[in-house]
Amino acid sequence: MKLIDLTCPHCSAQMKANPEQGQVICEHCGATILIDDEVQHIQYDNAEEAGYNFAKGRQRAQSERGQYTTQQNNRAVQQPPKKKRKTWLWVLGWLCIFPLPLTILLLRKKDMKPAIKYGILAAAWIVYLIIAFSGKSGNTDTSGGANTSSYRSVANTETNTNIKSISFVKIGDLEQTVKIGGSTSESYVDVKVKDKNAFSPSDVIFVSENPEIATIEYTKDALTTCLYYKINGISAGETYVYASSADGSVVSEKMKVIVEGSGKNITSMAFADTSEVTVKVGQDSNIGKLNVTLDNSWDFSADDVVFVSENPEIATITREKSSYGKTVYYQIHGIAPGSTNVYAQSNDGLVSSDKISVVVPDPINVEAISFDFEDITLAIGESRTVTAVITPDDADSKEVKWSSGDSSVATVDQDGKLVAVAGGTTVITAEASNGVSTSFNLTVDESKRLMSLRVSHPRDDDNNIGDEWSYYNEINGESTRNEYAIAVGDTLTFYSKYTESDDNPDVGDAKKSYTVTEADLQNGFTVTMDVYVKENGGKNSGKAAHFVVTYTFSVK
Repeated sequence: MKLIDLTCPHCSAQMKANPEQGQVICEHCGATILIDDEVQHIQYDNAEEAGYNFAKGRQRAQSERGQYTTQQNNRAVQQPPKKKRKTWLWVLGWLCIFPLPLTILLLRKKDMKPAIKYGILAAAWIVYLIIAFSGKSGNTDTSGGANTSSYRSVANTETNTNIKSISFVKIGDLEQTVKIGGSTSESYVDVKVKDKNAFSPSDVIFVSENPEIATIEYTKDALTTCLYYKINGISAGETYVYASSADGSVVSEKMKVIVEGSGKNITSMAFADTSEVTVKVGQDSNIGKLNVTLDNSWDFSADDVVFVSENPEIATITREKSSYGKTVYYQIHGIAPGSTNVYAQSNDGLVSSDKISVVVPDPINVEAISFDFEDITLAIGESRTVTAVITPDDADSKEVKWSSGDSSVATVDQDGKLVAVAGGTTVITAEASNGVSTSFNLTVDESKRLMSLRVSHPRDDDNNIGDEWSYYNEINGESTRNEYAIAVGDTLTFYSKYTESDDNPDVGDAKKSYTVTEADLQNGFTVTMDVYVKENGGKNSGKAAHFVVTYTFSVK
């Protein structure tokens, strides 16, 4: 039997192996190594690099408190598992003192005192349990157990064997520049493999040496071995990214990433007015301006500036509209009583403005609501708009909410307009935003109805008298209006006076009374009378103009 020298690609340990066995387990790290001419050749080529990577990773893990992580689709690069402990000594000890036979013998022994008998049994079982638990803890390791460790080693060895190299496909130097919050365009790495059918994109991971500055993430693949990625800017600074096989044995060259923030373009920023701002709860301040000084005005947008409140529970500051040139507009909003400061900064935090003090005073609440009238009586169909009187006069919010206790009797809108619907009484309430309220009674008189009035006066003669006329109509001694609240039994007195407008005016008038009936109130009614205007001189002397005046009342 011929033995060959073999170097473990995981820990660089030297060992002897029989190539006819096909594989050997490293006595130092427990990894399983496949042995054939092709694999052996690859492992010898990569052994030095694998040992270097393993040592480098171990040193880095110790310097970073044992936390060495990489990232590709949320998978961590696994370090070689710890050497598992042998458990055969624990098993042997467990079998040798297994207390079951002793328990049976002592229970059968009749001439022994019970106290001694049960004391021995208790001691034997305690020793057994201590050995059993200590053996279990000795078999525990952080890699998930001996079987898991062996499985991972074999899987990693297969991946190493298949991947030959990983290379960035790039133009120019291995350097990328990206802004904070931005991403590079997609590019890809070329993975050389022995067997394309045995390769999966998950066999390669993308790593950032400082993910707090930039991350690199896999996006898609083409032709399986062309793996696309993009780089994301997180915070200002520099770091390196690279691609690696899942076990870390094959690593690409490193790419330098420079993350720039807008602060490198913004040199300063200042508020146009830094006076203290007082804004009430729920209200906004006037729109203000922030002046920004830039190195390159063409490389600037409003998104490069962030507005900050030191206590957003008291007041907030937001960008109001897009900037023009180097000016950004903002507005401050009051949230709760108190004071705080607001300021602006570049979105990478490198440049900040001066601060503005903001005071949100305690709100002035409504203390009372009153009306400048007593209870109201309306006719059916009649409407009226009322106003609530707020105390104090400088209350922050004078808005009131109106409501009717019975909308079938009368309704009220949010402007305080009352409309009588049917006979009855309802309560109208005005309530402030803080709950203070007051009410009045609205009575709808079902014996009265609001009616519309239209007056017409067609002329009924063929006498050529008069060119210009003036007309006057009244009811109950007052000039007519468009609406009347009328009750059954009301007596209405109508009067009309028509005048010819010339140097010697002619005048005619008429008067008539009418008593309203119940049918009139339900259906409407008309009152008609004749008005004659006689010519008092000239060739038409004695002739008269005849007007038929009609008062028409309609139900609303």
